[in-house]
Amino acid sequence: MIAPSPPLPSLPSKLSIGSEIIHDLSPLLHSLFFETEINFGGEGGVYAELLPNRDLETLGRGRVAGVEDGTTWPQPYLGSDHAEEPFSTQELGQHRSATLDPHEPAPMITDYRPWSALFGARLWVDNATAPFPANPHSLRVAGGPGVGVANPGYWGIAVQPGSAFNLSLYARTGAAGVAVRLRAVLRSVSGGTVLAEAEVRPALSDPSSLAARPGWARSGIGGARASGARGGGASANARFELLIDAASFWLDAVSLIPADAVGGLFRRAAPLSTRDAFERLQATRPGFVRAPGGNYLEGIADRNRAAATLGPPAARAGHYNSAYWVTDGLGLFELLTLCELLHSTCQMSIYTGYSMGRRYVPVAQSETFAQDAVDMLDFANAAPASSPWAAVRERMGHAAPFGLSRVEVGNEERDMSGEGYPAHYELITRRLWAAYPSLHIVASGRWGPPIEGSPCLTGQRCDLWDDHYYRPPDVMAAMGGEYDRYNRSLPKVYVGEFAANGATGASSLGPAAIFMIGFERNADVVVASSFAPLCNNSRLSRVTVQPLVWIGTQWAYNLVNLNSSRLFVLPSYHVQTLFSSALGAHTLPATLTPPYAQGVKAFSRRRGLSSSKPPQPRLTTAPPASRWIATASMDARARLVNLKLVNYAPNARPVDVAWSGERAFARVLNATVLTAASADAQNNLSMPDAVAPAALDPPPALGPTGLSIAMPPWSLVVVTVALDDQ
Repeated sequence: MIAPSPPLPSLPSKLSIGSEIIHDLSPLLHSLFFETEINFGGEGGVYAELLPNRDLETLGRGRVAGVEDGTTWPQPYLGSDHAEEPFSTQELGQHRSATLDPHEPAPMITDYRPWSALFGARLWVDNATAPFPANPHSLRVAGGPGVGVANPGYWGIAVQPGSAFNLSLYARTGAAGVAVRLRAVLRSVSGGTVLAEAEVRPALSDPSSLAARPGWARSGIGGARASGARGGGASANARFELLIDAASFWLDAVSLIPADAVGGLFRRAAPLSTRDAFERLQATRPGFVRAPGGNYLEGIADRNRAAATLGPPAARAGHYNSAYWVTDGLGLFELLTLCELLHSTCQMSIYTGYSMGRRYVPVAQSETFAQDAVDMLDFANAAPASSPWAAVRERMGHAAPFGLSRVEVGNEERDMSGEGYPAHYELITRRLWAAYPSLHIVASGRWGPPIEGSPCLTGQRCDLWDDHYYRPPDVMAAMGGEYDRYNRSLPKVYVGEFAANGATGASSLGPAAIFMIGFERNADVVVASSFAPLCNNSRLSRVTVQPLVWIGTQWAYNLVNLNSSRLFVLPSYHVQTLFSSALGAHTLPATLTPPYAQGVKAFSRRRGLSSSKPPQPRLTTAPPASRWIATASMDARARLVNLKLVNYAPNARPVDVAWSGERAFARVLNATVLTAASADAQNNLSMPDAVAPAALDPPPALGPTGLSIAMPPWSLVVVTVALDDQ
């Protein structure tokens, strides 16, 4: 534990603010990066679907959602013997390539997990009959009337009294023309209590007019409600059961979604939390949402193909990502809808032919990826009745264009040789700008390897490039001036991924806040930023005690963390919301006394400007406990001044703020502090609000020429002051 803080220093620090406009602040500065499938943060997280392996296509590949076996996360295989071998892009049936990506496990036709048998049922995966050709497998259930199957959800399904759910599925019997009679149940795993049950009705109307193969019929329940009449009525760990009255039947495309899902798609309620998952994303006020990846974008056979994620979810093929199977229920349409519901816009990522541990495919083969990208843009933007893709969008319920105006070509591209990223970037962007001349395109930027030869440094057009920084907390705390000495002849910057990994307590909020203050101070070059990763299904295994196993988690440091019933956010999440809520339109001069102590060499180069890469800072002077930093901004109507101050130190810091503008400070509209009673305090599923914003106490003292602020240890303080109208 951290010792109690020492007394306040006798001499306060000083922040001097002028009224001249220094830089315009981009409305995109604080955005989100939703790497759609990592940590089961999409399917199993924000996406409202409650049943994993609903398409029966997982076949045991990778981490199987809902299964608790106590094992650690399997590491994707990236064998060195394949590291330099290019893939063929030839595609065979069921979207398989001629050569599997090296990390994809072979399917196991006997593995139907996490489905399980009930009351003596016999289960097996059948590859001879299925309702849709894209999903060739179904689940056959035999054993006579009264048997059934169960699905545990993504490590539990949360049910509260009054909760309502929408169920749809496809089923068939062995006898032609005989309807399947089914009963759906949500049952508490611990006590066996029935929390909700309903008869499944056949021939549920299908708004998509999706035609299944002969013998298969769609059934479902709309708004089945948990009443609690049979005792209890609530559970954080229920399972879904389906019981039959036939001797045998086949099952596929099973979907269970809460009736209150936002837009019918996104998770609203974490029943035991005070705020829901969608609201947490909305509260960040994102300038845009970058999706779907990230590494999730990559893989020749297993890449995210936008067109394959369109149409009715039941008929989508799904694919293996870097660690587990996804059904593609969270596809292009759903991501565009998410951005729309967040009152934001999307920045969609485009695959270039590079995958981790592999060479690029030959440049000519990137024509396929370029056409995929144009098709994606046509789906998002084509006027009604102007193209086949506009017709697809209209059939999915969105006749009006989405207005997608931003894309990113690639992700953490490594090969800057003539046949590497520059050639693929040139081919793809030429096609994109020919079709959409006003499109904003972001290039892969500085993330570690040398970037000599980058298309952004050799004459090609780059609207922005994407820098990535994952640093220990003390190192990131020294990076508030990272872009102070940025070469202004280089491209403008989107800091697309950053995090101060390693610490999750109250003291961890400072490094990210310091780095983000640097973005605002250098708003002439830093246009946008996004923390990474975003979402995580943080289910702790019940099988093992030591060591702890987070069975849904691949990457342990995520902004939003949830399981079936609870949710918590990192302190860095609150940093994001506080910064975006007090962004302002222009930066103002801000001079600190004593000055911000960087203690690092700000830029690392090996052979001139073109070889710049995100630096690996080295502490050279001030220790971490001496750092404080601040920035100031003004709103577009010149009526409000926003102050953001960070104290990355174990002692409190009094700050005198001196204002030199002609119009005096009139009143403090808001003064919020993010800190905690202990530097070690951290949010978790049991204590989600240990580190949370609160009113600054004591509030700032307003004087004729400024104000005084008492900053607690390890804190971020955000103050908004109204100027005198005279």
